[in-house]
Amino acid sequence: MRIMRIGLLFNLFYRPAALAVLGWLAQSQGEKLMLSSGDWSKPLGLLLAQAAPVLLGIAGLWALWGGFRLARAMFGRGIVCFCCGGPMAQKRGRWGSYQHCLNCGRNESVRY
Repeated sequence: MRIMRIGLLFNLFYRPAALAVLGWLAQSQGEKLMLSSGDWSKPLGLLLAQAAPVLLGIAGLWALWGGFRLARAMFGRGIVCFCCGGPMAQKRGRWGSYQHCLNCGRNESVRY
């Protein structure tokens, strides 16, 4: 089994974790606003409370996708880095398409 860096886990899961924290904050603030007395605060609280499960669901699916990419790389499937075996992301840059390794940070040009 290949050794994966902590940076790989950060690259795969920091966006879903941030979205989950945003969903949790929307839930807690939405409940507080719904209980407060005010003309504008109750509809805003209801909107935040209804948006929170959507944000948490998207964060969960995004984290599952990151785990799926990690599992595919560990089994040698998909686009993997030939140096370290980590998953690679396809990107388009200034000089064309390239692949970026999420584990070691190596870039590889894609030429057809």
